[in-house]
Amino acid sequence: MYIFKELRRVFDSHFANNESTCYHYTRALIPYNQKEWEQIIGLCGVVIARAPNNDERQGISSDFSYKVLEIQNSSGFDDLGGVKPSMAVCLAFVFVLVYFALWKGPKSSGKMVWITATAPYVVLSILLIRGVTLPGASKGLYYYLTPDFSKLSDPKVVGDHDASLIFIVYPQALATMEYSSVWSFIFFAMLISLGIDSTFAGIEALITGVCDEWRFLQRKREWFVGVVCTLYYFGSIPAISYGGQYVIPFLDEYGVSLSVLFIVTCEMVAVCWFYGIDRFSNDIKTMLGFYPGIYWRICWMMCPVFISVIFVMTVWQASLLPMHILDYTFPKWSVGLGWFLRMLSITSVPLFAIYMLSFAKGTLPERLRWATTPQTRRISSISLSAVPTQIIDSTMLHPIHTLTQA
Repeated sequence: MYIFKELRRVFDSHFANNESTCYHYTRALIPYNQKEWEQIIGLCGVVIARAPNNDERQGISSDFSYKVLEIQNSSGFDDLGGVKPSMAVCLAFVFVLVYFALWKGPKSSGKMVWITATAPYVVLSILLIRGVTLPGASKGLYYYLTPDFSKLSDPKVVGDHDASLIFIVYPQALATMEYSSVWSFIFFAMLISLGIDSTFAGIEALITGVCDEWRFLQRKREWFVGVVCTLYYFGSIPAISYGGQYVIPFLDEYGVSLSVLFIVTCEMVAVCWFYGIDRFSNDIKTMLGFYPGIYWRICWMMCPVFISVIFVMTVWQASLLPMHILDYTFPKWSVGLGWFLRMLSITSVPLFAIYMLSFAKGTLPERLRWATTPQTRRISSISLSAVPTQIIDSTMLHPIHTLTQA
């Protein structure tokens, strides 16, 4: 939507040069009262949000909320106000691209990655060169490279992120450059590349896991990918409604932050401590041909500790009160819905652990030892029958030996 908006702005400015009648909000403060300010803004067609206490709102922030998202058509989380048609079309376009990137598997996604993975580096290099040549660039670099270690005590610094950085701060900075429409077009083209890359990477992980479990779906991959993309599209409908700005922070708070930290903590503990750094390093050597350095092995050994600390601090700061966004308070029932959504992801880990323990045989300590033993060691220690030739040798499970004998 931003790309189309920039193209329209270039077209309008070319055929109707009204720059002399516009007031540049980034070059001056607002020394006018509310009525005079609305008259000035009316010349440029920019909608300014009416803030309490006469707070100054930058035009690009309210432009994002009230012109792009049209959040004024929604009264809150309990009334999203319907689907925004332009957002629905843009989302459909994205999933069409994702479908054609995934429908043939690595053959199609590999070609797409050449574009989506390299384009951001090219665009960022162009913007970096342009940025460091602007007046006052040294001050910005000094501020960027000067750390504030006091912020590390707040776990939200690690997990928090907001769309305002991409859709408000960056566009405002680009608007101050010469040929701002060109730079904005390049920037949002890069964002499309990054977004599509991230989207089909996550969907591909789901598709691969399901196809590995049910092999017949691999033969119908084109149809299966189409069904998955369609389900993803309709599942995203609430986020592209007029009240999508209420849905996205809600999902970010209850569907991602604590749940992802818990799952990542379990994954890191399972891989780095139960499976073992040595086995993991040997697997990497088998796949890539070289052994990971000592730096990476130390990081892998310590990562579960740091992630566990962040998880505990996040749990400690978790609140049972409704969320707040600016001057809006979510309804009380949203807390129950949020924790239900959060527990759906968290409980999958203990439920699968219970399933594995019930599947094992022996006493409880024996079951725990069996469930936490890497599969190659577990299989090599089990005789499937009394015939010695049917005892599985763990060396036969090694990919190199398998390929050699094949």
